[in-house]
Amino acid sequence: MQAFRHPAWVLAITGCAIIVWTMTCEILPAARTSVGNEMGARTWVFMCPDESSYVVRATESEAWVFGEQATLRLTAVFGATPSRYVQGEVELVIEGEHGILSEPGKKTLTCRNDRQRAVWEQAKLDGVDFRGIGNEPPWVLEMREMSRIVLITEYGEKRVERRLPKAVTDQARKITRWDAGDLQIEITAETCHDSMSGELFSSRVIIHWEELVLTGCGRPLH
Repeated sequence: MQAFRHPAWVLAITGCAIIVWTMTCEILPAARTSVGNEMGARTWVFMCPDESSYVVRATESEAWVFGEQATLRLTAVFGATPSRYVQGEVELVIEGEHGILSEPGKKTLTCRNDRQRAVWEQAKLDGVDFRGIGNEPPWVLEMREMSRIVLITEYGEKRVERRLPKAVTDQARKITRWDAGDLQIEITAETCHDSMSGELFSSRVIIHWEELVLTGCGRPLH
């Protein structure tokens, strides 16, 4: 297990503590892997009929299964169709948007991928610390590996990437700001509802980029 240090801004935007300090928590090695370093990696969030769920991060060679009680690492069966991963008596079969996880002593269920949740889990396992989204125009903001800001707009047609500058925190108002020149970000630790889906988030996001002012919601992923 390796330690992952969260910067002060993560604490600020979650409202856990509006003071400048750091905390250390333990995560699995796979959680720091990015798609750039692990070509072909894909993430699913399988929701099961018994209301249980599990996350799968898979490549051509292996699959990590993050369950509610345990984490498993399975090896791919070469040439198997549909995709099949095994470790001892544990077997995972993935076919399209469905997953079947077989474990000794447990009921085998066919579970369906929640695509919306999978997008956020994919970002988390790719090393994204904070992710924000907005509409009109559509945009996605990612703060990656405590070092980069990535803003994508117009369904991927426009992309800007900057180094993550030092955060400035207004403790009284629970606001954290970053000024990267032509890209300025303000995140407030307050309840926010997506303007289209109505989904609830823990942070409100305002972005100033060129002549645009983008507003939306977001949440920390670590």
